[in-house]
Amino acid sequence: MNGMFANCNQLTDLDLSSFNTSNVRTMEAMFFRCVNLTNLNISSFDTSKVTNMQDMFIRCEKLSELDLSNFDTSNVTNMQAMFRACIGLKKLNVKNFNTEKVTNMSGMFAACEQLTELDVSNFNTSKVTDMLPMFQLMYSLEKLDLSNFDTQQVTNMYYMFSSCKNLTELDVSNFNIKNVTDLEAIFLGCISLKKLNISKMDLTNYEGETAKIFLDIPKTVEIITNEEMKKWINKNYSVYSNIKVEE
Repeated sequence: MNGMFANCNQLTDLDLSSFNTSNVRTMEAMFFRCVNLTNLNISSFDTSKVTNMQDMFIRCEKLSELDLSNFDTSNVTNMQAMFRACIGLKKLNVKNFNTEKVTNMSGMFAACEQLTELDVSNFNTSKVTDMLPMFQLMYSLEKLDLSNFDTQQVTNMYYMFSSCKNLTELDVSNFNIKNVTDLEAIFLGCISLKKLNISKMDLTNYEGETAKIFLDIPKTVEIITNEEMKKWINKNYSVYSNIKVEE
């Protein structure tokens, strides 16, 4: 079903409730650029054998709701840009996603401009290597629980939270960035941040670009970190004075 309805840009309603998808392996770009689609019924989809959902709903710009609570994603390895630029999406249910085999989440929710909440608290990210700009341009997002994120295998977090301009708090204290080679602009444009917890992140040996990591974050933000990172921040970003060391 790779690209099955791709670029059907005049399509407004699509009822696939009678589809038998029990043997489907790929749904890559299945609804790619269905820019006028407002109603999509995929409630009966059997996705138990699907391994690829890359670009599946990318630029479904007029979908306002998408309930995927019935999706079995236990064999999916690629979710790259799955919902990218779903700019009209106001409700998205992915809380039952099994992501234990996923290796690529780059741009997964990028430019979902109207989502105010997103529950990824049950995501298993232990095999994910790419998270570049996973949440970029989520202008309306108010909170994000990443407490269960395992980032030990991640190598790229480029622009990960860039322009999440409505987030007031962000806790990435559990992030292990030992294998990350690109953190450029990870928090760029998070202009409303009041509290940022990076207490277990260690940038002291990071060899990549550092100038843009905290760019555009308010100078008044409370940064919770460790003693070594406090020294690093003071050395590289002297404008931040509200730094607290977690005991």
